Formats: sequence, C-alpha cells, structure tokens
Amino acid sequence: MMMLRGVLGTPSTRLITQSSAFRWICYQLIKRISHLEWQNIWRESWEINGWLTQYQNEYVKVKLVLEAARKTLLDEKARLEHTALPLSKNTELFNKYNEALSAINNILECSDMAYLQAYDSPILEEEYCLLVLCAMKSVHLTYYKIKQLNGFDDYF
Repeated sequence: MMMLRGVLGTPSTRLITQSSAFRWICYQLIKRISHLEWQNIWRESWEINGWLTQYQNEYVKVKLVLEAARKTLLDEKARLEHTALPLSKNTELFNKYNEALSAINNILECSDMAYLQAYDSPILEEEYCLLVLCAMKSVHLTYYKIKQLNGFDDYF
C-alpha cells in the first residue's frame, strides 16, 4: 500500500486531530471561508441533486449488497472452521477473509451519511466546516474500501 506523505511531512502522532498540521488546516479553512458559505455548501449538498443526496442514494443500494456479502463471508468462515482443513490453518486465505470483512465493516459503519445528516443544524457555526470535511472523508473512505475489495490497494 502506498504511504501517504503530505506536504507538511509525516505526522508526529497517529491521532490526526492532535496533529498541529491538521489543526492549522482546519483553522485556515474556517478562517478563510465564512460560516455562511460552509452552511450553504452543507445545505446544497443535501438538496435533491446535491452530492451528498446522490451519494446517500447510491449507498443505500450498495448497503444491501454489502450486508449480504458480509453475512455470506461470516457463514463461510464459520463453516470452514470446522472442516478437516480449518480456515485458520490457511493464513493467506484467512487474512483475505478478514481483509474483506474489515473493508465491508468500515463501509457499513462509517460511510452512511444518515449519521451526519442528524447534525443538520449544529450548535456552533464552525461545525459546518467540519461536517463538510467529515462527509468528504467518509465518501473517500468508501471509494478506497470498494477499490480495496476489488483488489486495488493504492490509496489514491
């Protein structure tokens, strides 16, 4: 997998929110783009042809397929565990099952915009910027995980 190296260098901590580069970027985005503009971006993205509405409509379709795939993988994994050659003895296949399950779980647990839609009216105006960034990253995570499920492991 390609390692991400930003223009600001390798983060000194694993928690991005504690990274000074991340905080600086958020500060710049909040400072340079007005709260009203962030609010407009958020609201327009949820309109009938907005990018989040379109994403959510597609996600609902894919979610059913992913839930069925997860159930099938879990059933197969359980069934294979009690055979003459248990899955845990074939580490390569065992790891592939776990990678696929992990990618599916990431998409199902982190990529549903319904979670973010609940924050439609944040208390603080600054939160619109963070909602937009979080939504964009969730969409990117979904894209990356689906590529990973298709056998492509490049980050970008």
